[in-house]
Amino acid sequence: VRAGAGVSLLRAALRDRHPRVVAEAARALGAIGAGEAARDLEALARDSREDEVREAAAEALSLLRR
Repeated sequence: VRAGAGVSLLRAALRDRHPRVVAEAARALGAIGAGEAARDLEALARDSREDEVREAAAEALSLLRR
């Protein structure tokens, strides 16, 4: 999988119906420094009903801002 394709797949996973999948995708995007996902992560950190998802998105954003 090309790097860009991997980011696209992870961004798509942010819309999965399973919170664990969404949280892991958010963590992975932060870990690889996918700045193009920042808006998606900001929305999740602000709007998700799931604590795990909000926390993972916030962690990912903090990694992107380093």
